[in-house]
Amino acid sequence: FLHRAGNSFSLILLNLDFEEINANDFLDNIKSLNTTKNVPIIVFSKESDETFILNCIKKGASDYFKYPFDLNVLKLKSEILIEKQQEFLSEDESYFNAKYRSVMENKNTAVIEYDWLNNIFLYDPSISECIQGTFDSRSFWSILLEDEIADSNDIDKIKKIIDELINDSKKTNTYVEVRLKSSDSTKHWFTINAFKYINDFKFTNKIILTVCDNDKDILIDDKLRFKTEHDVLTGLYNHDTFIKKAEDRLNQAPNVSYILFVCEINNFKFINERFGIKESEKLLQFCANRILFYTDLERGLCGRLSNDSFAMLFSYDIDFFNDSIKILKCFFEDYPLNTKITASGGAYIIDDPTIPIEIIINRASLAKDTTRDSYVSKITVYDNSMNEKQYTEQYIADHMEQALKNGEFIVYLQPQINHSTEEIIGAEALARWVDPIKGIISPVDFIPFFEKNGFISKMDEYIWEKAAIHLQNWIKKGNKQIPISVNVSRQDINDPKLCEKLLTIVNKYDIPINLFRIEITESYFSEDTERIISVVEKLHNNGFLIELDDFGSGYSSLNILKDIQIDILKLDMKFFSGKDDLGRSVPIITSVIKMARLLNIPVIAEGVETKIQADFLLSLGCEIIQGFYYSKPLPVN
Repeated sequence: FLHRAGNSFSLILLNLDFEEINANDFLDNIKSLNTTKNVPIIVFSKESDETFILNCIKKGASDYFKYPFDLNVLKLKSEILIEKQQEFLSEDESYFNAKYRSVMENKNTAVIEYDWLNNIFLYDPSISECIQGTFDSRSFWSILLEDEIADSNDIDKIKKIIDELINDSKKTNTYVEVRLKSSDSTKHWFTINAFKYINDFKFTNKIILTVCDNDKDILIDDKLRFKTEHDVLTGLYNHDTFIKKAEDRLNQAPNVSYILFVCEINNFKFINERFGIKESEKLLQFCANRILFYTDLERGLCGRLSNDSFAMLFSYDIDFFNDSIKILKCFFEDYPLNTKITASGGAYIIDDPTIPIEIIINRASLAKDTTRDSYVSKITVYDNSMNEKQYTEQYIADHMEQALKNGEFIVYLQPQINHSTEEIIGAEALARWVDPIKGIISPVDFIPFFEKNGFISKMDEYIWEKAAIHLQNWIKKGNKQIPISVNVSRQDINDPKLCEKLLTIVNKYDIPINLFRIEITESYFSEDTERIISVVEKLHNNGFLIELDDFGSGYSSLNILKDIQIDILKLDMKFFSGKDDLGRSVPIITSVIKMARLLNIPVIAEGVETKIQADFLLSLGCEIIQGFYYSKPLPVN
């Protein structure tokens, strides 16, 4: 019994007063068993002979109790010995783990140490996670057979490779493949590798066996391959795999035309900050599922390039392209989130399959960037002029920081004039970049780029401060005091310290707050209306006058007037179909101006280029004009 199950015990209590027990023989036998040699033994007897007691201790007894004895003392002694035994076993297991850690890190590989001189097997503590069986005091061969882990033929194969190592002094390792019962109760193919363990004295009495589940390794290889090739969050191909798969597809069908789309969620950073990482990840998974469904349907290819950027490859024809534009625009727009979600997309039509896929993706991305941050989803097809834009943006990116330090950004003012009196009643502050190499860089080039890369906030704060300095100088010189309107960007709106920053500038230069007006573009309100309303209310409550810029360019104009206290309305003159062709614009502009008068909101018409336009606006009661008809933006001096 102890031979089979001795390693299940933490302590043996041995009564030597039975006549059939020979103390010497019994203790010798217990200590000779591999399963019980390390188990502590407490011996008790009526015998008080000192020689008898010492002999028991020499034979391996951990302690001796003479009848009668105190049971509480026995209990305490037992607890101490059991505790020491557990520490010993823990150290023994740690030794095994440390010795074979590199092998055991593979969860489908178990280690067995075989001392063939003493016929002792030492097992990896986690062997049952690999092979189903009870690894007790029985020999390894008995366990394999009795627990139906292996049949006799496979057992013989294992014995054969061990015998080869023992009997062949030149052979140091070998292996065999056998069928064993895995931890899931099914038979798998296993590879058993056998190695000689040679000590520092060039002597070996041990064989190390590693038992590896081949079937599970195949599954693990598949899982590892999937993890290597796919994005963890969305399950789509990752950047590198998409490029490889796309290259393979183009090479396999060089005569087929393809189209590659790159799509990106607008203002994803804002969504991430506003709603949290978990919600952003759900949005990405939502979009990825739709993209995967559509590409599978059209036998295309898709992947996640980075953060919120996705790529899709399809065979190309014009009908498919027109349909795809409509479908792709809807991928992102009905996710249930309390903000408007739009996407920017770029497309590149692949007529030359020899162009590297990285360049194709880059060109589609360039096309995408031309529509980025729109308040509606758009997809643009690449053309060669976009490369010139990329070169310009690279120059801007390389020089913008130094330009700010060098004061190359200049405040220009575009006057706002009363058309009936031709008197200047205000001005809008606009940024101009005077570069020492390229001269004046157009704001059409650098403003959208700054909005994209985040530099717009630094430049805005610079322009705000310069505008405040000009106001302060006019006041000190006794010049006529006219208000200056400064623009705040989408990124500024998302800054929780926006109001404090503006107040700091006003107080620093001691200027009347009503002369420092804030312009907010109407399209911003289509993204996160509640947040922007709260920002506007805070600015308004602190004394700032709010101008709503580009009124009429978006889809929520009337709602904005209903929900937000606007001080001045800036009418977007894109309503005009041509310079002097008023056409169907007349009733629209008339209605807007009348509505504003009913709400007691002054109107400034911006973008006015001709006398006909200015006179028409004046006839409707809109006196304040801003545009090239009177003046382009000018340096302050």
